[in-house]
Amino acid sequence: MKKNILSIVVILSAMALATSFGFAGGPAPEKGSAQAAKGQPIVVTGKIAYMKQLGGYYVSGDVPAQEYMIENQNPQVLEKLLKSAKVVKIEGLRQGAELLIIEKIDGKPYTAKPTPK
Repeated sequence: MKKNILSIVVILSAMALATSFGFAGGPAPEKGSAQAAKGQPIVVTGKIAYMKQLGGYYVSGDVPAQEYMIENQNPQVLEKLLKSAKVVKIEGLRQGAELLIIEKIDGKPYTAKPTPK
């Protein structure tokens, strides 16, 4: 009887160990190109908003309906858009779920103002 219980315990342990590898997430993801490291391309239609507690300017997106913090802020450009409350089309790169690097606004190239040292 002890032999049967021991055999069952060994078999169940081996099965649990074998199936746990399937939940470990598989092999590590390969490093992608420099573009993938920079972010995923995205187009957002929405308005520019500002909240100091959130780190400054952000995009309140209508399409997709999500808010994105602007990583490369240019206060001169963004403040004008904020005051106008104009809906703009922003092309850029999304980093993670909430960060956005703007490349174009309404088809025009966008550059960030260098941060003072």
